Amino acid sequence: MKLSLYPPKLFFTRWPVAVAGSLAIAGNLSAWLWLWLQVPRTGGQMVLHYTVLFGVDRVGPYRALYYAPALGLAVLVVNLAIGWLLYRQDKFIAELLMAVAAAVQIAVFFSSYLLVLLNA
Repeated sequence: MKLSLYPPKLFFTRWPVAVAGSLAIAGNLSAWLWLWLQVPRTGGQMVLHYTVLFGVDRVGPYRALYYAPALGLAVLVVNLAIGWLLYRQDKFIAELLMAVAAAVQIAVFFSSYLLVLLNA
């Protein structure tokens, strides 16, 4: 059985894929840029997690702040690849994967924003 892939140019110009993909890429780049511009690159410990009940419960090096955008980028790349591979068979699932990737990137940016506020 030969795998027949949807042409990338046509996949990325489809309206739902283009909008969700653009939002996802913009959200992830914004999270990286926000952290890079706002967090001082010192050798000290940074707040990584905070809960209302217990307060600060996880600290670590400033590099650990970038784990959330890195994980978001991995989700984006995996969803993009799977969506492109499945687009010929099921357009809805492929577009849903792209919408989920965009939602994850919005959550990643929100968490990056909160991390900067915690460490300010």
